Amino acid sequence: MNRILIFGPHPDDIEIGMGGTVLNLVETGFEVYLCDMTNGEPTPMGTVKKRMQERKKATGILGVKDRILIGLKNRFVFDSTESRKKVAELIRKVKPDIIFVPQEND
Repeated sequence: MNRILIFGPHPDDIEIGMGGTVLNLVETGFEVYLCDMTNGEPTPMGTVKKRMQERKKATGILGVKDRILIGLKNRFVFDSTESRKKVAELIRKVKPDIIFVPQEND
């Protein structure tokens, strides 16, 4: 079985950007993992609790194998030692065959 790891900056970015593709991949038999780089807060509307509830519900609907929050600070996701370590640890853990990431300016 092929493993796929999909990265998104915030909860809901993966769903908005490629939710239909995620569903198709799961239904086709791929083992799909989602990674949210941040919890998405602070934002003008919402709360961490509400965002995590929505994230959990969406994860169930998509039927993915696992969804991981690596906990970088929202609006400060940069190429740093901290972010590299967290991403590398996740890639080593999941051992994906395919990785999806956002476009450079997305």
